[in-house]
Amino acid sequence: MPRFVEQRWEGNPGAVGGRATRRSFTYQALVPDPIASLDPQVSFRAATAAFEAERAVRELNERASARGLEAIGPLLLRSEALASSRIEGYQVSTLNLARALIVDSA
Repeated sequence: MPRFVEQRWEGNPGAVGGRATRRSFTYQALVPDPIASLDPQVSFRAATAAFEAERAVRELNERASARGLEAIGPLLLRSEALASSRIEGYQVSTLNLARALIVDSA
């Protein structure tokens, strides 16, 4: 089971930036479950579902009516990245996501 441990960041009084960037603080660090020794098994049902989904996407991409769908690619990629971050114990705020979108488009 993943768990959080308290860690301490030792600040640098001579660092560039405001007072908040120079001071020491404590934070909660996620310690995930070890996965190196896992041997995941994919069921036949799951493998079949993945194969069918891949085939459906391939067929969709071949249709002329699907032109323009590449515009949603970045949105899907960002959604996957957020879900992956959530699995790793990170929560991205709406404000930080909006900032990332603005920086990406600049």
